[in-house]
Amino acid sequence: MVDFQNNSGIIKLMPVAENRHRGWVGPVLLLLLISGFYWKLVLTDQFTWLRSNDIAYQVLPWYQFQVGEVQQGRLPLWDPYVMGGQPLIGQAQPGTAYPLNWLLFVLPTRYGWIRQIHLHWYFVLIHYLGALFAYWLCRDLRVSRGAAITGGLLFSLGGYVGQTDWPQMLNGAVWAPLVLMFTLRCLRGQRAWASAGMGGVCLGVSVLSGHHQAPIYIALAMGGLWLWAICKDGSPDWKMARLAVLFFLVAGLTSGLQSAPGYEYSKLAYRWVSTPEPVTHAQPVPYQVHANFSLTAKSLVGIVFPGFVHHASTYAGFTAVSLALLGWARAWGRQETRLCVFLTLGGLLYAFGSNVVFHGMVYSLVPLAEKARNASMASLIFHLGLSALAAIGLDRILDRELSVWVLRVQKAAFALAAVVLVGLYFIFLTSKGEFQGDISSGITALIALLVAACFHGRITNQLTRQAALLCLGSLMLIELGMGHYLFMPHNLDLPEQNQLTRMAQDNHLVETLRKLPDARAEFGKEGYAHNAGDWYGVDLFHGYLASLTSNLHKMRTAEVRVRELYGVRYHIGKEPVPGWDRQVASFNGDWKIFENPNAFPRAWVVHQASQAKTEVDVRKALDGKDFNLRKEAFFQTGPLPQLDSCTAASEAWVLNRVSNHVAMYAELGCKGMLVLNDNYYPGWVASVDGQPAPILEAYSALRGVVVPAGRHLVEMRYRPYSVYLGALMTLVGLGIGFVLQKLH
Repeated sequence: MVDFQNNSGIIKLMPVAENRHRGWVGPVLLLLLISGFYWKLVLTDQFTWLRSNDIAYQVLPWYQFQVGEVQQGRLPLWDPYVMGGQPLIGQAQPGTAYPLNWLLFVLPTRYGWIRQIHLHWYFVLIHYLGALFAYWLCRDLRVSRGAAITGGLLFSLGGYVGQTDWPQMLNGAVWAPLVLMFTLRCLRGQRAWASAGMGGVCLGVSVLSGHHQAPIYIALAMGGLWLWAICKDGSPDWKMARLAVLFFLVAGLTSGLQSAPGYEYSKLAYRWVSTPEPVTHAQPVPYQVHANFSLTAKSLVGIVFPGFVHHASTYAGFTAVSLALLGWARAWGRQETRLCVFLTLGGLLYAFGSNVVFHGMVYSLVPLAEKARNASMASLIFHLGLSALAAIGLDRILDRELSVWVLRVQKAAFALAAVVLVGLYFIFLTSKGEFQGDISSGITALIALLVAACFHGRITNQLTRQAALLCLGSLMLIELGMGHYLFMPHNLDLPEQNQLTRMAQDNHLVETLRKLPDARAEFGKEGYAHNAGDWYGVDLFHGYLASLTSNLHKMRTAEVRVRELYGVRYHIGKEPVPGWDRQVASFNGDWKIFENPNAFPRAWVVHQASQAKTEVDVRKALDGKDFNLRKEAFFQTGPLPQLDSCTAASEAWVLNRVSNHVAMYAELGCKGMLVLNDNYYPGWVASVDGQPAPILEAYSALRGVVVPAGRHLVEMRYRPYSVYLGALMTLVGLGIGFVLQKLH
């Protein structure tokens, strides 16, 4: 034990360096406990976390596509199978830039399919990293190994991290403890420059995860701490200001591999944000959306009782809250404790969104804050601070440093348990003989009594330190087990709604599509919701996306002529639709495939070009029957290409088309433009017989290349400048962080 001097006196703390030769014990115990907690996933084959619509229909196909690309030696930067092709890394959420995902993508597959057991361990590993990082934070706060393990488990298995299914959100959230750990080191002057650099690296890696929400909330929380450190003495602390600049500079650089292509895509895309119409990069997310995704009053009850979830979970359980309150009360003299309290309360208040006026101020004044539309997910910061406080509080009770405070908490625990039990009793009486209450509320009441008994046993020395740690840790795990994890579905639950089973029924459809020429297809309104294009590697026009490139969005893809232009030759449904009325195949009973013979081929040649500067001009060109789209291309921007007219026939064929490369063969009677009905997007470069050639935005959305007369090999490759720049930024950010570690 060591002593820590502060304004309030002496506080006993556990040194981080204690028993360094046993430093592996904590991480190994955490791995065992996390794996045991998720026994449903790793010890049986009866449960899965992959059943929700977003995971099964969107995330899982993204991962399957990337597994296929990586294992064929290609970088999955462009997705050719959805909506005429979309930038995969630019969408961010597929997590293409996140290192942990790379490990998943290179694991052995089964007949080319990603293994479910790998996905289950991947999910467990994410939570293990969250627990491990929180454990390191708690050890850095000088708490004992057992208390640090408890804090790590609380952060990983409760609240935001314990309730969230989306891996792209979890991967960003689990870095919060390390970001906080290095920030606190800076504030207390511990290798300040090295700590600022590594804190920035960790925040940048959080951005690489793919989803912006958790990194924004982490950055806002750390920004508040830095602002306090700079201004706490009344006059600016310029050293702290320089450290803050270094912190955010390194964070921005490290995030480059994801943030650079993500920023490029954001400026060229529409995003759906729970409003009737999507928004552009320049349009802020309407504040009403933030209000709709704010916590409500029941979220306060949900801190202690499971099941009270509104968009995001605040659940920690009675044991954790009791320990956190003890940590707050008994270690208030420490600067780190006070800062954890401020984070806990600040994160909770921010999560209440429009119900707290400060949220609107941050929304209006802080750049990018309005992009994080789900205010309730700021509960991540609340739970981060709460986990650290609970670990500190557990150390206080284990060391028997409590007296009157324990008695007060003990009385409160008994009172709360009594209130809950009486409430359950009245529910039972009013249910006309059929109990309608949630059994977890009764368990919470029982745990409240047991926690009070543990406090009493420890303070009177009737429980040893080890016994008290085991009892309180077990009670906390029992409570965390009543959270979101309790509702992980069994394979036998609602088999007719099992999304994974439904996705597996498409095999016959896919085999049929692959045998058809020019097989770009679409599903009818009654069709499958998942991204079957990515899942099976077939070209489907519609997809389950959170955003879409603006040039395609403006094309009004529901119109028949636009879909014909994109080469949508086949419609999959139970009944024909206008234009697609010739049945060519059937599968799974009532499902049929209908053909539209008027659909364009994948590539063709035009010899005429015209200007369509406005959206009205574009609509006239697409709608007008007198405009022959097969012979004439229109352009919204730039000078018109110089093309020749001739009577000789011109033809084109697609030889090979994969994610980042398209090869075509063209025979032209005179100079013309070869058009590929894939989406135009910055980063695509072309060559004609090996010589560079510019790509033009034909028909305001497609890719076109001017080709001279004769026979030619035309190739298009996706070589995005934003990705190369972002990769360089990430390397520089990582380099700065690790160089500072060596020098300071």
